[in-house]
Amino acid sequence: MTHLRSISSLLAALVATVLLLGSCGGTSAAAVSVNGVDVDDSAFRDELDLLSEHPEFAQAVFGATVPSDANTVDTAFAAEVLRLRILIELVDQAHSDRGLEVTEDDLEAADDTFMDELRVLLDELPDDYHDRFRTWNAQLISLREALEADAAERSDEVTDAEVEAFYDQYRAIFTTEEACARHVLLDTEAEAEEVIADLDDGADFGEVASERSVDPSAEANAGDLGCTGRGQYVAEFEEAVWEGPIGELQGPIETQFGFHVILVDSRGLPSFDELEPDIRAFLESPESRDGQQLLNLEIQRLTATADVEVSSRYGTWNPTTQSVEPPDGPTTTTPAPGAGDPLGVPEP
Repeated sequence: MTHLRSISSLLAALVATVLLLGSCGGTSAAAVSVNGVDVDDSAFRDELDLLSEHPEFAQAVFGATVPSDANTVDTAFAAEVLRLRILIELVDQAHSDRGLEVTEDDLEAADDTFMDELRVLLDELPDDYHDRFRTWNAQLISLREALEADAAERSDEVTDAEVEAFYDQYRAIFTTEEACARHVLLDTEAEAEEVIADLDDGADFGEVASERSVDPSAEANAGDLGCTGRGQYVAEFEEAVWEGPIGELQGPIETQFGFHVILVDSRGLPSFDELEPDIRAFLESPESRDGQQLLNLEIQRLTATADVEVSSRYGTWNPTTQSVEPPDGPTTTTPAPGAGDPLGVPEP
């Protein structure tokens, strides 16, 4: 069972056409602090106000619908906007740390990435917002090219030193705690009890999963779910994987999908020796020299190592999922910035 599965599986798709910077200024508290750099709260609330006035742009960029009531902003939507503001700040910091500058070629390359529909929506936005949108996307392109240039300097044959250097650079991504588990999914509790009895009598877990599990992936993976971090499963399954005994059958565990028989093989941090084969395989692959792959990986590293403090009115930063979790409360909408102060999520 591999801990990384494949490094490319960690390269989550990045939304490469977003800009969420409103007008700066004011002396209000920070909406979020990213590595000690504050994003002004009033500027962020102006951003939400602008997005509520341009719902088609918000839909195109965030894939989320702004409430039709102009006096409300969904707290989950505000959290997503803030998450992307954090990404913008991290990219800006990385760009600056490398001493990079946005060139006219970078800006033109950014323009070329915009689809016609997005161009139309951008033209409806204020000029300063449009310019910042172009600039951030240009920073992404500039950073991508710099990472690609670094990769081009690596030797054709991957050395031990290069593997260790890669591990040191990205260990924050690869050394998060993981649980490695297998399962058999059945339609009924009785069937799950039968499977447990068979396994207790010495049946092979993989063979039983391949033959009896109703999980569509079982035929290919024999019930092996690989190794994952926290927050990847539905609540009942998650609890069994992270709180249940290691090396002992658990079940039947009922979820919305059916009844599971679960076997946790291990939990903990993968060592360098465990990760070394996967790192070497990645560095030997064409993907390790692909600029977009490297950019996605770098942004994951930046978010995993960032010191992020979110204002409680917008929620909390979850370093595991690298997202902003909306605040708890009885409602899912809050007054829009233009509808009054505060935004609507009460301070604790």
